[in-house]
Amino acid sequence: MQGAFVTVVPGKFGFIAPDRGDLGNLYVTAGTLAALPRAPHRGDRARFKLAVMADGRRRAVDVVLIEKDATE
Repeated sequence: MQGAFVTVVPGKFGFIAPDRGDLGNLYVTAGTLAALPRAPHRGDRARFKLAVMADGRRRAVDVVLIEKDATE
């Protein structure tokens, strides 16, 4: 799946708005943010997998930032 970060609190958490709007914003854990090569910013695009926790909450996991083309 793909989407864009709508909230980022570095070192704490973030939220990604998937391109598929029917899912709502997905939580991103501090550990997932720390695994990225750089801290994301609001509006940064990302590719990720959707994980549903045992309690039913949805999270974005295996997040990878999508870098913009140098021509943009």
